[in-house]
Amino acid sequence: MKRTPFNAFLKSQAKRRTRNKRFLAWVIIMPILFMGCLNLIWGEDSVQPNISVLNRDDSNYSKIAMSVLRNQDNLNVNEVSSLEEGVEKLRDGDSEAFLVIPSDFGEKWREISKDEEYESIVFDVYHSLEGQEEELLDMLIKGIISDINSYVEGERKRPVEVTTRRLELDGGSTSNMLLPAGISIVIVHIGVYASSSDASRIVDHNISKRLKISPKKPINSILGIITIDSIFTAIAGIIALISGLILFEMNISLNIFILSIVLFITSSFIFNMIGHIIGKVSDVQTSSQSISSMFVFPILFFTQAYLFSWLFPDYVTKITQYLPTYPLVDGMRKLYFYSPSAIEYLLLLFINSIWVIGLIAIIYFLGDRRD
Repeated sequence: MKRTPFNAFLKSQAKRRTRNKRFLAWVIIMPILFMGCLNLIWGEDSVQPNISVLNRDDSNYSKIAMSVLRNQDNLNVNEVSSLEEGVEKLRDGDSEAFLVIPSDFGEKWREISKDEEYESIVFDVYHSLEGQEEELLDMLIKGIISDINSYVEGERKRPVEVTTRRLELDGGSTSNMLLPAGISIVIVHIGVYASSSDASRIVDHNISKRLKISPKKPINSILGIITIDSIFTAIAGIIALISGLILFEMNISLNIFILSIVLFITSSFIFNMIGHIIGKVSDVQTSSQSISSMFVFPILFFTQAYLFSWLFPDYVTKITQYLPTYPLVDGMRKLYFYSPSAIEYLLLLFINSIWVIGLIAIIYFLGDRRD
C-alpha cells in the first residue's frame, strides 16, 4: 500500500483503537455477555418439549387421556382453552407442539368399547417444526398415543390415531427472533456510542485542525475514522452472531454466514455515521452520550417491535420500515428463517446504500460548515 497521509491516519486510528483495552473489551466481551443474558432470560431451560393441549371433550375418557399426557416424564404439558390460544403459544415459542383432543372422543370410545366396528379417534397435532425436528415430534406423539391406547384399552385395540399439521407462522417465534434482536442491539449500540464519543472528543479538543490530514476537505479523515470504527462494530456483530448460534443451538450455512457479514458491515457504516453526526453536533462528550441515548432507545424499541410484530399493533411495526435499522433486522430475519431470494437481499443492501449516501452528504455539509 502506497504511504500517504490518509493511509498513515487510518493506520494510527486502528492502532489507537486496538491499544484501548476498554474499547476492545466493549467490542469483544459485550456481545458475548449480552447474548448470554438473552439466553438466560428467554432461552430453553429444559430438554423436555412443551406441549399445549386443547381438550374439546368433557367426558371421563378424555380426562383419562389428559392424565396420561400429564404423567409423561419426557413432556411438559399445559392445557389451553381455545384453538387460538394454542396457536399463539406456538407462535410465541412457548410450545413445540399443540395437540387437540376432538369433541367426539368420549362418544367414539364408548362405541369402541362395545367391540363393534368403529371409526378411529384422530388427534390433530399442530407444529411449526421442520426436518429432523418434525420427524422426532412425529415419533414422540405416536409414542404418546400408543400409551393412551394401552392405558385405556390394554393390548386389544389401537383406536387412537394422530394427524400432524405443520403451520407457517408469519413473523417467527419469540425464541427464533432472539438472535437477530440481540445482534441488532449490539450493532446499533456500539456503532452509535463509539462514533459519537469519538467525534465529540475530536470537536471538543479541536483535534481535526491540529491533525491537518486533509486541510481542504476533512471529509476524508472523518470517513477514515468511521471506517475503522465500523469494522470494529461489524466484528462485534459477528461475535454476537457466533455466540447466539452456540447459545440458542442454531445452525446456518456458510453462505448465510458470509451474507450476514456483508449486512453487518454495511449497517455498521450507517450507525457509526449517525454516531459521528451526533458527536459533531454535540461538541462535548457528555452531551453526545445524552443525545445518543435519546436516539438509540426509540430506535431499538421499534426494531424489537418489528421482530416481535405479533406483540405490537400494526402501526408500530410499520414505523420500523422507515428507520435505518430496517435493512439489518429484516435481512437477518429473512436470512436465518425464510431463505430470501437474491433480489430481496440485494434490495436490502440497496436501501443500506441510500442511507450511506445520505449520511455522507450530511457529514460533508457539517464538515464544510464547521471545520
